[in-house]
Amino acid sequence: MRDVGLVKLDEPFTNLLTQGMVLNEIFFRKPVSGRIEYFNPADVRVEADDKGRRLSAVLTADGAPVESGGIGTMSKSKNNGVDPNRLVEQYGADTARLFINVCFAARAVARSGRMTVCRDRSGSCAAVARGAPARLGGPTGEVDIAVLDARQKALRRALHQTIAKVTDDVGRRYTFNTAIAAVMELLNELARFEVTSQADAP
Repeated sequence: MRDVGLVKLDEPFTNLLTQGMVLNEIFFRKPVSGRIEYFNPADVRVEADDKGRRLSAVLTADGAPVESGGIGTMSKSKNNGVDPNRLVEQYGADTARLFINVCFAARAVARSGRMTVCRDRSGSCAAVARGAPARLGGPTGEVDIAVLDARQKALRRALHQTIAKVTDDVGRRYTFNTAIAAVMELLNELARFEVTSQADAP
């Protein structure tokens, strides 16, 4: 804008982060005469065989078939947006936020299976936050690094590596999905770790 003379100041950012496109499937009916009518994917029931291959797609309201236009950009004209309130009501706000950030770079279509994974992970985070102090009998104090055994040091190292990666992914790279993936890996490590003493708290 400065170069073309529209403003006199330098543009107020040093890095451009493009948002990309949010995609979802398009369902419609094409009448003999008149305009194409589009239906929201949440109002369509997709039927598949035991191998997951699609057999048909029908409108829930009347049970009549609809056609699929494939995956396309979400838009009002195609009526293929996702109502965040439905996701919040079904899975909770934290899970919806986690799902959006996990799929930030993947351009994924919202599917219940992936939402369930996010819900489980969100619950795991809460469980770790609530359970660790309780299992140890209260908040942890200072840890003497010199007395830690190999498995304790490995977990502590994984914790600090995760903190460093998340800090860089969020603060510099803006890749929220990889930051969350790193936290999920740490959760797996914590789930496998047997807490038996104060020294076991990373």
